[in-house]
Amino acid sequence: MLDHIEFIVSDPERTVKMLHHFGYEVIRHTAHQGGAYELACKEQPELILEIIKARPQDSLGMNHPAFAVEDRDAYSRIKEEVSYIPTELHLVKSSGRYVSNIFDENGIKWQMILKNTEE
Repeated sequence: MLDHIEFIVSDPERTVKMLHHFGYEVIRHTAHQGGAYELACKEQPELILEIIKARPQDSLGMNHPAFAVEDRDAYSRIKEEVSYIPTELHLVKSSGRYVSNIFDENGIKWQMILKNTEE
């Protein structure tokens, strides 16, 4: 299941204001990467848009989609079956999520989010 899509932008506040016109509301503001906004809309609250300010080394646009996995067993099964080596799960303190990044043979970044962290 798709958990969130991250976008890197030059002006996060302006992007948040624009997304507000499409029904998105800020559900969390974190210090991640110099300031990040997580937004959701009431019609599809389970899909989060994450808006992050660009750093000099970043390209603007979609950075990655993130997929939720149910638990560590599901993460381990996926890790064994994919041909790419994901990073180990690590806690992103600002969001409280455990994440793992994967870069496929095209150089595209994908992310797995551990959905159930109560273990």
